Amino acid sequence: DDDGDVLFSVGQGVYSSTAGGVVTVLGDLSSDSIPVIEQWGDPLTGHLIASGGNLQYLLGGAVSTVATSPDCDIVSKIGGRVVISGDDGARVFFSGVGDHENWVIDSDTWTDADALWVDIGYKSGGKISAITKIDKDLVIFKTDGIVYKLTGDYPDWHIFEVGHNVNNIGRFSAKQFGNDVVFVDENYGIHKLSLISDFGDMKVSQYGREVNTQFLKEVGAGATVWNVMCRGELWVKPADGSKRVFVHSSVYGGWGVFTFPLEPISV
Repeated sequence: DDDGDVLFSVGQGVYSSTAGGVVTVLGDLSSDSIPVIEQWGDPLTGHLIASGGNLQYLLGGAVSTVATSPDCDIVSKIGGRVVISGDDGARVFFSGVGDHENWVIDSDTWTDADALWVDIGYKSGGKISAITKIDKDLVIFKTDGIVYKLTGDYPDWHIFEVGHNVNNIGRFSAKQFGNDVVFVDENYGIHKLSLISDFGDMKVSQYGREVNTQFLKEVGAGATVWNVMCRGELWVKPADGSKRVFVHSSVYGGWGVFTFPLEPISV
């Protein structure tokens, strides 16, 4: 966090650890999925947490639960709204503007500044597997192999199909990296989704060409992409349990492999 402490969870417990090894209990997760974390707040910055139950917010060393939010295991933000989704369908929820606790949708006093929802690829048969961002737009992956882009602000938002036959593995295997979204396709390895015009057109292309042959021998559930901005690197773990990470350097323009004595679970 901003104080230099390490935040982590064990089971449903949430903890912080100082550089000196002092561990503090901060609270409990609302469910048992591996949490997705997103920074949120101004001027005080906390962390939103999505773990499969109600949305939670970590600020000032305490975890609070937003009891009015839909269940979610994905959290992001765009246009001053919190963005969440669960694993049971195609619906994306947006909080009220600037208010992570405002999830009121059906109300006689509702305004455009209150909470919203939209179905992505309605009746297409797939569920949302990951949400990330590119520029000011949301990129949504679904299990039916279609990737969507949501642009604009309500009520002037637009949803486009920008990729087909894309089999992103899960919530942690798609990440913004510069002006691209890098993701792990279970059949083709490390790929990217890129803007190709000022009009928002996008294309899917192979990103890990030099390493995908080996990467595909190791890929599986739990594949994870990390954008390690402080090193100018992209790290890709092929599966749960792996001690190897495939690393691309933006500085040197090449791939390498790091092997750790234990499985890396966060960067």
